[in-house]
Amino acid sequence: MAKSLSVIIPTLNEEDFLGHTLTCLKNQTVTPREVLVVDGGSTDKTKQVAQKYRAVTFFQCRAGTAYQRNYGAQKATGQRLLFLDADIHLEPDFIHRIMEYFDEHNLSTCCPWYLAYKSNLSTTLILGFFSCIFWTIQKILPSGAGPCILINKKLYLKLKGFNPEILHDDIHLIRRAGKIAPFSIAPVICYVSDRRFKKEGNWNVFTTYLKLGFLFLVGNYQGANRIRYDMSKDRYE
Repeated sequence: MAKSLSVIIPTLNEEDFLGHTLTCLKNQTVTPREVLVVDGGSTDKTKQVAQKYRAVTFFQCRAGTAYQRNYGAQKATGQRLLFLDADIHLEPDFIHRIMEYFDEHNLSTCCPWYLAYKSNLSTTLILGFFSCIFWTIQKILPSGAGPCILINKKLYLKLKGFNPEILHDDIHLIRRAGKIAPFSIAPVICYVSDRRFKKEGNWNVFTTYLKLGFLFLVGNYQGANRIRYDMSKDRYE
């Protein structure tokens, strides 16, 4: 099952978070074929952190998550691609459960529920709110986010990967994939970092996500490009 899985993680100055994510992958009950860390020019110790893990292959390419994700996909040898952010937490059975669900339901693209990792109640409720929306509308408007996307490589190649001209390339890919092949929200949890909420404030993040959600609803990705919250800069420039 997981032997056909390539995990791809884009990074940029993630020395404080990457080690935890890689440890979560190391502790999985089933082992993916490979873990590819694709760096966009870190100036901290991200490379050294990645190289501490024997099973990890480290690459460098131009900055921008779309470029980095696409580069990793080019190097990947698995039939399925699991794109992860560098600052997440996964329970030890995460890969087993999401791959099992993926296979049992004959999916081509899949996203989990996203919840906050060891955070306060308000942040947890905000992420839970958006995860509930993703689950509710999944059949009519496939939705998810960059912290975790599972996709068949054949479909990824058909879609020509992530579009670097789109700031929110993750949502864009999920929507395109869900229109032409089976998509579902899997009953598993990817715990995400709350650092954006701590930096920008819960209300600011919540209202920004609402604005983006409306623009995604009407397919206005160029309009969404103009909403550049602080931690989106490195994704695009």
